[in-house]
Amino acid sequence: MSLWITIFSVILAWFGMPDSPIIMQKVKVPCWKETINCQTGDMTDLYFTFSDFYPARNLFICPTCGAIFTVDPATEHYQGKDFNEVKQTLNCPECSSSLSNLLPYPDNVRCPSIGQIEKSFRKAGEIPADRTEFIIECWDPLS
Repeated sequence: MSLWITIFSVILAWFGMPDSPIIMQKVKVPCWKETINCQTGDMTDLYFTFSDFYPARNLFICPTCGAIFTVDPATEHYQGKDFNEVKQTLNCPECSSSLSNLLPYPDNVRCPSIGQIEKSFRKAGEIPADRTEFIIECWDPLS
């Protein structure tokens, strides 16, 4: 079996392909949420990140399937990876579409009944004092 893996790796290297695909992991992100109405009248939840001492994680949404992605500015800085470059080479782990078309979230939200992306007019402002903290799992393209 290992002989076949070696042969396969040689073939991939010969054609200039990476030995293995990049595997994204999900990470837990602290958020607070608000419920809004889509243009269709459906209600959907918007999640906003917040931070204690460091810049909050940036969230993005896949326009094809609605998967949520997160990028930690500190990780981006310390790994020396520019997310705008990295996303050009990755595909969504849920629908396989290119991540080059990711949209900022929660500025853009997916309406559940029609599956289309709409602009959200709710911007993250002050974190409400009576908020409930949620932990959501998001794909981390820099993991």
